[in-house]
Amino acid sequence: MKATIYAFALSVFGVSAPAVISAAVSKTIILAATADFPILKVDNFAQTRIEQGKAVISVDGDITGFAFGMAQTRFQGVDGLYDVTITTVQDGDGVCEYFLRVGAKDTDIFRQTGMKGGMMEDHTWKRLIIRRGELIGVAGNGSDSAQNAPGKGPRGFHMAHGRWSKLALVRVGDAPGS
Repeated sequence: MKATIYAFALSVFGVSAPAVISAAVSKTIILAATADFPILKVDNFAQTRIEQGKAVISVDGDITGFAFGMAQTRFQGVDGLYDVTITTVQDGDGVCEYFLRVGAKDTDIFRQTGMKGGMMEDHTWKRLIIRRGELIGVAGNGSDSAQNAPGKGPRGFHMAHGRWSKLALVRVGDAPGS
């Protein structure tokens, strides 16, 4: 079967098999927060929400404090190793933290680098094993800063909301055992 596919690719497209495999491996999957993450409440995590008029999911730090909220989706792509990039939205009220949960495994925590309200900030986790049908969770937390105006947060300040808009998954190889 593989030989037939390689011969077809060579005769029709004039490319060798490695180019065909490389093209298949590097396809990017975009998962939009508001369209592709239907599970907004996960056990042992704070409630997340879709913000009206914005294409983001957030955790309301004024309600949840510093607790992480998680939204989930079931992965429908091909088993593989993926570089996964999250696009977060900085908040002028604090620096938020994020992590991914793939199946039952959590990534390291990414901490935003600044508090420029509305500025997008990306972070990439490298070579995550993701299998078709696994749950992928995105967790973000509320945060505050002593520079904030008084508010409803646990320390008396207005809280940042842990906003994120999408995940981009780039397949960089096969999953072990595939």
